[in-house]
Amino acid sequence: MKEESLVLTLFAGISSVAVSMILPYIPLFAQESGLSLELIGYVVFTYYIVQVIMRIPIGSLSDALGDDRIILMGAVSMLLSPLFYLLSLRV
Repeated sequence: MKEESLVLTLFAGISSVAVSMILPYIPLFAQESGLSLELIGYVVFTYYIVQVIMRIPIGSLSDALGDDRIILMGAVSMLLSPLFYLLSLRV
């Protein structure tokens, strides 16, 4: 049980650091892509509001399905998102 908690804590920490490192560059990328400052504000706001809104439903889903499944789904989505970025026609 102690090893599982350590792995979970490390995964959560690394994921948090990865997202925290990328997030400041999103407005810069959007500005270089020609988006207006207003639209960039909406993009950043949307990111944070989705975080706030989804915490409780994801927590309930985690209780229903089990933590392991939710963590696995999160890990898979984090692994697939760069692939979809690379496959996109317009960046």
